[in-house]
Amino acid sequence: FTLPGDDFVYGVANHDKGGGAAQAIMQWDKDMNHASKMKLPVLKKKEQQPKDYISMNKAATQSGVTTSRELAQFREVNEIRLKKSYERKAKQAHRIPVEAVFGHSTRPSTPVFDLLEHKYQEKWIQEKRQYELHTREKKQQKMLNGKIYETKASLLRKFEPPVQQNSFWHMPKWDKVPAHLETFRSTKARDVSFQRHQQDGTARK
Repeated sequence: FTLPGDDFVYGVANHDKGGGAAQAIMQWDKDMNHASKMKLPVLKKKEQQPKDYISMNKAATQSGVTTSRELAQFREVNEIRLKKSYERKAKQAHRIPVEAVFGHSTRPSTPVFDLLEHKYQEKWIQEKRQYELHTREKKQQKMLNGKIYETKASLLRKFEPPVQQNSFWHMPKWDKVPAHLETFRSTKARDVSFQRHQQDGTARK
């Protein structure tokens, strides 16, 4: 293997254009225009439907999520998107006709004579009287029909617990012997007295 001679120069040849810095700057402009005309491949992102927050909130409630932090974590894990049919329906629903008029209709003006004559005050008083009469009639009908609702306190006040009548011991031979003394004026007075005696038995016991 033999090397070249002494006049051989190693490396890449540097061709001098002779324009200097001005030509170099002008050349940059041409290079930039050329690069802008070149079409580079563009990666298109897949179009995603917007999130369905109503469905995600419903699912979170059913799962027992209560705090905002848990709700954010649940949304990250369980992501629900809207369907295309829903978006189409929403776009169709927002179509408003051209002849539509927005706002509330103008209220008719209040007549001045009614204000001066206090007609609204008289109308209110009449309605109040009719309402009071109606409520009074309802109360009277309840009293006439006897539809008085009993409470627990009133039922306990009327309740009379049964009293066991324990007879004293006595000899069986005296069962058939009639009484020799009658201290009551009549049998009716005797029955009333024994009835009251039984009613007071609970307090004595």
